[in-house]
Amino acid sequence: MSSTDTELVADSRSNKFQNGDVTFRSSDRVLFKVHRLNLEVVSQVFPATKLTSSNEIANLEEDSTTLDILFSFLYPDRIPNLTPLSFEKIVDVANAANKYGMDAAMIICHLHLQEFASKYPVTILKLAGQHDSDRLIAAVAPYLLSLTPTEVQSMGVPSKYCVKWVSMYIANLKNLVSLISSICE
Repeated sequence: MSSTDTELVADSRSNKFQNGDVTFRSSDRVLFKVHRLNLEVVSQVFPATKLTSSNEIANLEEDSTTLDILFSFLYPDRIPNLTPLSFEKIVDVANAANKYGMDAAMIICHLHLQEFASKYPVTILKLAGQHDSDRLIAAVAPYLLSLTPTEVQSMGVPSKYCVKWVSMYIANLKNLVSLISSICE
């Protein structure tokens, strides 16, 4: 579809977010009307504050499912249940929360991502590096202690965590040597 064809496609409206004073359009052309005050309180960097008119629409890169979940964190009575979501969708929401400075949403996503630590440790480690999350690094560390500190750093993990990784890596090697020694005796 060309950009001209895309412009001719009609927008649909979110069922949950219709009464706000700021309008966002998802990548799949769903409109979300949320309250500017909530954005200013919950988000550190959302582009809503740059909108000068209530008729303006800010286009966002995220799809409507991701934004529906993310915008739910703007309202205390709508905190979403992330438990039934797929790993991929929680990652999408966590990335959007990180991008828009919605710390509480990001922390809740990280708590849910910890449940996937044994299944997706490398992906979560990379995400932890992007989000500067010691909680996620700690969750996947037991599954990735075979990685060298250099490999961990190459995944985008900040230096401060790589230093901690070195000590965990050395401790793991010592335990392995100890185990081998006890077997060989």
